[in-house]
Amino acid sequence: MDSLNSQSATQQIEEFIEDTATNRVKAFPAWPTSIFQLELEGVGIYQNKSGSYLAKMIDRGDLAEEHVGGVPYIYDSSDDLNLDGTRVQRATETFYEYRNNPGQATLPEFTLYVALAKERTLLNGDFMDIYPKGNYTHILRGMPDEVDGLLKLNGEWFPLQVYSGIQLLTMESHNGKRGKIKQAEKVSNEKTPKSNPVIISHLTSENVRDHMRDPHDGTVLDTRKLIACEANHSQLESALKFLNIRDRVEFIPRLSTAYERLELDGNRFDELVDEVPTAITPEKIAPGATDLPNRYRRLVRGMLHLLHVNTFWRRADGRTEREASILLQEAFHHLLRSDGMDIDEYIDVGWEELESRLRTIKAAQQRESMIRDKAREYVSTLVSQNVMRQRGDTIYARNSAHPHTSLSFPSGF
Repeated sequence: MDSLNSQSATQQIEEFIEDTATNRVKAFPAWPTSIFQLELEGVGIYQNKSGSYLAKMIDRGDLAEEHVGGVPYIYDSSDDLNLDGTRVQRATETFYEYRNNPGQATLPEFTLYVALAKERTLLNGDFMDIYPKGNYTHILRGMPDEVDGLLKLNGEWFPLQVYSGIQLLTMESHNGKRGKIKQAEKVSNEKTPKSNPVIISHLTSENVRDHMRDPHDGTVLDTRKLIACEANHSQLESALKFLNIRDRVEFIPRLSTAYERLELDGNRFDELVDEVPTAITPEKIAPGATDLPNRYRRLVRGMLHLLHVNTFWRRADGRTEREASILLQEAFHHLLRSDGMDIDEYIDVGWEELESRLRTIKAAQQRESMIRDKAREYVSTLVSQNVMRQRGDTIYARNSAHPHTSLSFPSGF
């Protein structure tokens, strides 16, 4: 075999999939296909790539695939499939019991609401509100469907659509799940007040990010991991370890509230949304954010701050303000991926991005100093709002991470 360095990335990925799948079905009577694809994300292989190559292996006769109890399994095509009583089947059933638990679909909606409720208390200024899952027909211009949360920033509405499944979200209908994308499209509205959808999932493809940005003026949040309430799934961790996906699931406790004796999980949150909504106002559930992983909170914070910065363009008055706001948001992407930037460097990076975006740059170049000065004003505003932190001439995205994730083989996320 040629060295990895001398092979194309596609060849490396395909050989890795083939070797790993072949070894797996030789060592075990069968292996759950979708869980195997989730495992491969950990080494930087998107599910649309692993799925298409596994299909090739099945077409060639290198593997066979069969559904058992509604779950697809790959196995050695030279053998007969028999999973009865095997550890593979028991672990897989445990995993899908966790996935199919009614409260599991609500849990990521709940954690997002809690994290955003806490962020609301950390910002300076009255420009953000957050609402739990529900029907907001009067706000979303008659759209009757329930949304998984609703965020308000600077007078704009951001319906939150949370996908809790294990598949990659992608625009290709034959790969991943498009239902959540269609739900997001339905709540997108250009009329005043604007409604800009946000999709939250463990991983989305780049084409979904592009689609949410243009034409919908929204974004995506890649949480990178699934979540589970540790109190509700006592047997899950050992199953995850056996299936090689322990690092793909993050365990959290029941989340505390402002009430001394009330802790919430997905099931209880779902009940209170309908029965006692006053018990889950942002102020009352924000304390639970301290129980959430810091990694997760940094991603949610990065999403929130990026959406906030993006509203500057739509509120800009005049050409110079609009161009300065483009500079600001383009540079903010870099800031979210850095450990801090000198203010002059931030403005320079944003100017370079602005030049690459504008069709006619000459007019902007004539106003370059005005655009740069206005962008500095915007930076000062973000510092005062506690979106950015400043030490001397260096600015930081306050304890935030970029909400978009890319996979890179073989390093993973």
